[in-house]
Amino acid sequence: MSEENKEFIVKNVRLCFPESLFTRPTFENKLQDKYECQFLLDPKDPEHKVAIKAISAEVKNLIETELGGDKPENKYCCVKTFDMHTKRGKREEYKDMIYIKCKSKQRPRVVDRTLTMMDKDDERIYGGCRALVKFSLWGADSKFGPTIGGNIIVVQWMGNDEPFGAGHISDEEALEGLEELEPDEELFAAGNNTKEETAEENLFG
Repeated sequence: MSEENKEFIVKNVRLCFPESLFTRPTFENKLQDKYECQFLLDPKDPEHKVAIKAISAEVKNLIETELGGDKPENKYCCVKTFDMHTKRGKREEYKDMIYIKCKSKQRPRVVDRTLTMMDKDDERIYGGCRALVKFSLWGADSKFGPTIGGNIIVVQWMGNDEPFGAGHISDEEALEGLEELEPDEELFAAGNNTKEETAEENLFG
């Protein structure tokens, strides 16, 4: 592997499963040793189209210079078009997109537009939000054979977009319709049946 890998900065990518930026993911019930950053580029976006061309050129360069011309299997290349039917279910957002997965042994730096550090509890980070990513690519013969991988360097939140799936809901949306209760407010309103019931009785009558 080359000591210096070419770095890329791409704006307005869509983040996927961003929880892996803050917590190392598990695979087959085993905690992985690296954090992950997964994101999508849209070939129809003019800026992304330019970035995809440069990234593809670097992948080809790594195949020639680091892998001796041996192309990696699709699953061992971090840059790919992705079947929207994944192990996590049907993912319409992957359709016609370029998918990139980068990793890092250290937790990646995640910042907002003012370069303030963000953490896992910041609701601005969710699957589908827009971000700038800075990353590099590398090529090596690993235990799996020829491999093209990526290192994530930094992620900068850029803005909101349509959330992927139904996983994102803001605090305001979650609390809508609720009101603060007084500390001494009774659990049951007067006249309600307070007879203890088993879970089975509650669920099945």
